[in-house]
Amino acid sequence: MKVFAQLVILMITTGLLRSEDDRQPPADARGHWKDLHAKELLSWEIKKFVGWEVLLDGGSKHFALKSDGDKRFGIIAANPQYWTAEDRKARRQAYFIHHKGKFYRIHPGSNEEKKLVETLKTAAKRLQGRGNRHPKLLEGLAKNLQSRKPLFK
Repeated sequence: MKVFAQLVILMITTGLLRSEDDRQPPADARGHWKDLHAKELLSWEIKKFVGWEVLLDGGSKHFALKSDGDKRFGIIAANPQYWTAEDRKARRQAYFIHHKGKFYRIHPGSNEEKKLVETLKTAAKRLQGRGNRHPKLLEGLAKNLQSRKPLFK
């Protein structure tokens, strides 16, 4: 799986390049929300939940999705190794969108987070039947994204 290999390489690289205070992806792998806004991410409709996997970076969880227009993207629940100092202090789960090799941090309480939660909830209700697996996982992802309750102990 190309995306999986790419994520593992970037996350491993991240672990090697991070500073003690900044546990985010390296600067060249960080996406800027203005780029996703230009691609109209917040108006994408989730057409398919492709599946999920645990990454070999210490356990981050990657949820693969396909939107209208066949755009692929993922939502990553990052393991604590990639949380900022602020996330660690607040015991707050860190999330990223992964799209075309870039990582976009989903800031707690942001408009992007709210829209993504709404989009996941809508998809969970609509995606049922053959080829659309586990809508309950999308419901759970939306709930966890909104609450930021840590997925890792």
